[in-house]
Amino acid sequence: MKVLCTYCSAEKHTVVSNVPAISRYISKRIDWVAKQAAQENRPFFILSGKYGIIPATYPLPYYNHLLTQEEVTAHAQKVAPQVREYGITHITFYTRSLQQDPNVAPYINCITQAAELAKVDLVVKEEAFGD
Repeated sequence: MKVLCTYCSAEKHTVVSNVPAISRYISKRIDWVAKQAAQENRPFFILSGKYGIIPATYPLPYYNHLLTQEEVTAHAQKVAPQVREYGITHITFYTRSLQQDPNVAPYINCITQAAELAKVDLVVKEEAFGD
């Protein structure tokens, strides 16, 4: 299964109960990638710094965690089996550039390592996402 994916966002709706990931995160980037996935008729996944790679419909509680470089290897080892469990064979990962947001480096490193561990194809695409 070929999927489109992006990383989570710091800004979140603070509703305590579980809500779908796509509704939890407040991000023009996530909305943009979701629309792209719909146009391409591809499943849309989000790389959470806490929960790993999850479908956009995955119910999430409120949380606040920024993935750090020190956590990348362990998180990639969590994400790789998730990739296999979901039957993902190809990931197109959308990101802002490191110049726009240096905090994305651990997410890019994590998805790169996870794709290598899971032996799936990965394409990383930088976009501006209209902001």
